[in-house]
Amino acid sequence: MRRLLFFFLFATTLIAGERGLWVVRDALTDQNLMANIVDYAVKNAITDIYIQVRARGEVYYPTAYNLPVRNRNEALGSLIASAHKKNIKIHAWINANFIWSGSRAPGAEDHLFNLEKNSLLDRNRQREPGYYIYPANTGNLQQIKSIISEMINKYHVDGIHLDYFRYPFNRLPLSVDSRMDFMKKYYVDPLRIEKGKGNRYDQIIREKYRTFLKNRLTDMLVAINKHTRAQDSTVKLSLAVKPNPYIAEVRFMQPWEKWLKEKLCDFVVVMNYDPNEQGFMAVLDVLERKDYRDKVLIGIGVYNISAKEVKERIKKITVSNFAGYALFSYNYIRKHTKHLNNLKSY
Repeated sequence: MRRLLFFFLFATTLIAGERGLWVVRDALTDQNLMANIVDYAVKNAITDIYIQVRARGEVYYPTAYNLPVRNRNEALGSLIASAHKKNIKIHAWINANFIWSGSRAPGAEDHLFNLEKNSLLDRNRQREPGYYIYPANTGNLQQIKSIISEMINKYHVDGIHLDYFRYPFNRLPLSVDSRMDFMKKYYVDPLRIEKGKGNRYDQIIREKYRTFLKNRLTDMLVAINKHTRAQDSTVKLSLAVKPNPYIAEVRFMQPWEKWLKEKLCDFVVVMNYDPNEQGFMAVLDVLERKDYRDKVLIGIGVYNISAKEVKERIKKITVSNFAGYALFSYNYIRKHTKHLNNLKSY
C-alpha cells in the first residue's frame, strides 16, 4: 500500500505525525512577522519550525562571532521565545556548502568567497547556479561550528538543520584545494580526467576521486555531529537531502543512507517537491521499503501545486510509517493563507 508523508514549512521532531514549517531567512528582516508565524503554526498543529539563520555564507541574526552578517534584527530571539511558549520546537537551518549566488563578489572582505578562493568549486562544468565550497575547507567548518555553538548556547534551539550539505550537480567538482589534497594521497591530479582520453586508468582515477570527495563530505558531517553533541546531546541534527537516495549519491555525492545508518544525523528531510503526483509517489514507494523510514520526513513544495493537492499529500503522509511531513515554505504560505489553512485536520 502506498504511503505518503511530509509537509515542508520547516517543522519536525522524530515522533510519528511530526509537522514541520520552513521559514526562509527573509522573514527575519521583519520582527513583526514572528507572532504571525507562531500563530499560523499553532492553528495548523505545527510541531517544529525550521528557521534559516545562514544563507550565501552570511548569517541573519546579531552574532558575537566573527561572521559575515546580512541582518542584525532581533527577530530570531523573538520567534524562538514565542514558539517555545507554545511548545513548538525550533531548528536552526544552516546552508552549509552553498556560500554565494551573486553575479558579483560579496563586498565583505571577511566573506568565505573572498577568503577561500582555492576552495571554491570550479563552475565550468556545473549544471546549477551559485558557488559551492570544498567540504574539507576548515574556514567554512569553523564558521558552521560557531553558528551551532551560538544557536545552542545562546538561543537554545531544539535542532540543527543542514541544507546544501552536498556537492553541486557537476560532471566532476574540482577546486585547487581538492586537487592538491587528492594529489597528496594518490600522486595524480584529478584534472587529468577531464583532459584524458577516457582510458581505463582515467576511469579508475575518476572513481577514486569521487570516493575521495564523498569521504571529505562525510568527514565534515562527523566533525559537525561531534561538535553538536558536545554542546548539547539532546539537540537533533538533521539534513535536507535529495529524495532518491541513489540519485543523491551518484549525482550529488550525498550518501545520506550511509549517514543515517552510521548515526551521523538523527533524521533527514527529503525534498520531494515534484509537482507531478506520479513522481511524488515514486519517491515514497522507494523509501517506504527502507528500514530507516521512521527517520525520514517528506518535504512538500507548496509553491508548485494547488492547495487541494497539498492537503491530499498531507493526508496520505499522515497514515504512513514515515516520521512526518514538512511544507516549503511559510514565506509562500503567508501570501496564500486562505487556501493553506486548517491543515491540522489532515
